[in-house]
Amino acid sequence: MSQASDPSSAASAPRKIRWWPAVAILCLCVLAIGWIRLGGGLTHQKQTERTGMVLIATILCLVFWWLAFSRSRWRLRLGGFACFLIVLGSIPALFRIRGVTGDLVPIVEWRWSR
Repeated sequence: MSQASDPSSAASAPRKIRWWPAVAILCLCVLAIGWIRLGGGLTHQKQTERTGMVLIATILCLVFWWLAFSRSRWRLRLGGFACFLIVLGSIPALFRIRGVTGDLVPIVEWRWSR
């Protein structure tokens, strides 16, 4: 009996990571930002606010996809999530928001700069 027809070998083979949801989330993000920026009728401040909301929603959706639907091994999922949390936690330690521009874009600088 060949291994290709053996049902037990198919069950024990590691499943590949399901990338299409992440690609779909990123494509929707690009389309939404394009629609916000090119849609017209919005002030620059509203465009910046809505773009920020889309980016936050995209990051949350990608984290949810990674933890729930990526099909990667749990050790890899939790390790990736831990790295995400470390990066997220280090941002306030490294940077500060000095203010905002007239379009509500944050002015970010290193925490130790004057």
